[in-house]
Amino acid sequence: MSGVCTTRSGVHRIELEPQVPQGINPRDLLLRLVRSEPGGPSTGALTDIEVRYAEETDFPYESATIVPDGPSIPVERVE
Repeated sequence: MSGVCTTRSGVHRIELEPQVPQGINPRDLLLRLVRSEPGGPSTGALTDIEVRYAEETDFPYESATIVPDGPSIPVERVE
């Protein structure tokens, strides 16, 4: 999974991590969006940051959902 997050400047890194615990639908992988902020002043300008998540698994996920309020995206299996 990959995408672009638009955020205020000053955010150093944005990552996707598996949500613990996962939800009630085992075929929907829940991913939490984690922001790493330096804690200093920000210019307030918007910045695009590329975000990626990959996992090797034999489990047949059908979708991945970014929590708490992100989209749900169909999963394409790569062989």
